Amino acid sequence: MTVTERTLRYLPLDRLVPWTEHPRKTPAESAAFKQLKASIAAHGLLENLLVRAVGKDDNGDDRYEVVAGARRLAALQALVGENAISQVHPVPCHVLPADSPVEVMCVVENMVRTALHPADRFEALAKHIHSGGTAPEIAASLRVSTKKVEQWLRLGEMAPDILDAYRAGEIGIKSLKAFCFTPNTQRQRSIWEKLKAEHNVPGSREIWRLVTEGCIHSSARAVRFVGVPAYEAAGGTLIHNIFAETDDGGIWLEDAALIKKLALDRLEATAKELRAEWSWAEVREHVNRRDTARFARVHPVPGELTEDEIKEYDRLLARRDHLAELNQDEWNEEAESESERVETRLEELRRLEEVGRAVFRRKDMEIAGAIVTIGDDYTLRVIQGLVRPEDIFGPDAHPVELCVGIAETTVTVGDDGTLHVFKGLVTPEKLADARTGSAGPIHASTDHDGGKGR
Repeated sequence: MTVTERTLRYLPLDRLVPWTEHPRKTPAESAAFKQLKASIAAHGLLENLLVRAVGKDDNGDDRYEVVAGARRLAALQALVGENAISQVHPVPCHVLPADSPVEVMCVVENMVRTALHPADRFEALAKHIHSGGTAPEIAASLRVSTKKVEQWLRLGEMAPDILDAYRAGEIGIKSLKAFCFTPNTQRQRSIWEKLKAEHNVPGSREIWRLVTEGCIHSSARAVRFVGVPAYEAAGGTLIHNIFAETDDGGIWLEDAALIKKLALDRLEATAKELRAEWSWAEVREHVNRRDTARFARVHPVPGELTEDEIKEYDRLLARRDHLAELNQDEWNEEAESESERVETRLEELRRLEEVGRAVFRRKDMEIAGAIVTIGDDYTLRVIQGLVRPEDIFGPDAHPVELCVGIAETTVTVGDDGTLHVFKGLVTPEKLADARTGSAGPIHASTDHDGGKGR
């Protein structure tokens, strides 16, 4: 075995130059270079450079080529540019004899170096923090974000047998991160053992499905309806997915059953009030058009405007007619703006009469009901005036006899361009009139679709 002689010396940085014949031609990744520079700035040069003398500079001082450690040299020079160190910063170097086989030594030096396995790095950082270190301190030292260090810490606290599987290449980093959704190592190990017992090669999606079982994301309909504070007040706990791209996207509720119960309890409280006025009221967490298509509908009777509102409405109509008669020379921005205000107020008064003060007739409410659900805006929504098919005809009424005299005929143009005639059509309101006697109007229950008041 031949041992190349070398001498350890501390050389000024400005006397070191890159070796122009260095075999490394592929540049390192910028992120890796930044980490190296940050490490040197925080901890100094942890591995000496290999150099050899190549003559003197203009001042007669010795110059040295860096045979091994080109990236470290570049990082030191970059730190000079950032005024982090001086140009004459002392650099520990092994000085080789001039006749050393530098090409072979450079290749060997890079071949025998083995990078620290990520699992080892995760565990080392976790051990350091448990010994009193902090994530911000490590982040500043490595020039990375605190969140990145917290992610490494979570990975280092993984159940040891799962971390060993990662070391052995049985699972990838995505699967490891999926396990990290829960910090509970017992739950991690339980899922891991289950997957191994099934002889599965676990993918990250399957692991994610198992670790999130029984949980619910904060963006879910029921969660946004109830609210996270109410969930926590009821004893629910949160899980923060530390690997989520955004902070909001990483919030999960550990007890999906609890949030569903809170949502249904709130809906049921409203349904209970509605049952005192309607024939029935039921609770559904979600309702789409197909759910309501099976029902017939009864509609509220438009309300009435006050005397002052009627006078205002008439004045607005007159003003609208006057503005419409203006000629082109008289029509200007002011007139256009006034016309828009008049139309807006007229529409408000019409909506107030037709919706805001609309009322359901008592006879209609005796055959109809309501569904209480969560709206698309995640607020309470009441769909009322629904008539179930089995409630359209009374239990003792003959459908044909009941419809005599109230059925209508509708003529329309079909998709094929021909006339279509529909006979025997009866509205739910007319059926209600046929089944029951007249009764006074009842104010509609609160309908969050139309904003009707009781």
